Amino acid sequence: MDLGTLTGGTFGDELSLGAKGLFRVRVCRKAADDGEEGDVWLIQSWPAPGTPEAPRWLKRTRAAVHPANPGWQQVLGYHVIEVSWFFTLAGMQRPDGWLDEPLPDEPRPSAGVCAQLGVDPPRTRRDAIPLLVAAGLIVDDGAGRFSPGTPRRATEALDLPGELAARVDADAVRSAYIWLAADVTGIAAWSNPARIEDLAALLAVPGETIEPLLEYAAEDNLIQRGNGTVTALPRPPL
Repeated sequence: MDLGTLTGGTFGDELSLGAKGLFRVRVCRKAADDGEEGDVWLIQSWPAPGTPEAPRWLKRTRAAVHPANPGWQQVLGYHVIEVSWFFTLAGMQRPDGWLDEPLPDEPRPSAGVCAQLGVDPPRTRRDAIPLLVAAGLIVDDGAGRFSPGTPRRATEALDLPGELAARVDADAVRSAYIWLAADVTGIAAWSNPARIEDLAALLAVPGETIEPLLEYAAEDNLIQRGNGTVTALPRPPL
């Protein structure tokens, strides 16, 4: 086994497992000691004859379901959202007078969206500030400083055209479940098929997560549901 190929590092670090066949592997990682860079890895392997079992997550260091994308960039356009980053991303440098330059023509928020939020359509980047505050993307502290907000999903705050609303809602689901869907697809591929009743324990997630996860994975053609089981679907070549 070539560890350099596996980890994307330098080549030549080969690890001999001693024999062909199935092995179990345990991989652990921790931050390096103070004063040292990178991480410290421990990889243990041992023979495991028989049928391989599905992957199992014992602990997650971050939420399995990610925060849903509220969809405001699709509604307001990149150039308006960029103004929010000017205030909320530390180290984002722009030339003097950047805020007072005209907004690029495309894409711009529609007059209907601006009317629903109670603001005038922006002409300059500075004009976009009230729009961003009204959308909840930034919060005004009253002294000319702004911090990141916690906006509602755009489809909850606005009456949007049907096609745009559908794209916003679909992207919200995708951003929440796409990484966990990859995990459940791996379990389904190894188990061929996997039992739905086992998934919460294998994924280390609450049971109520499974149904919306499977709905997304099936809609994205990652899995096929059967009678209490899920099977991984083959992916078309790139």
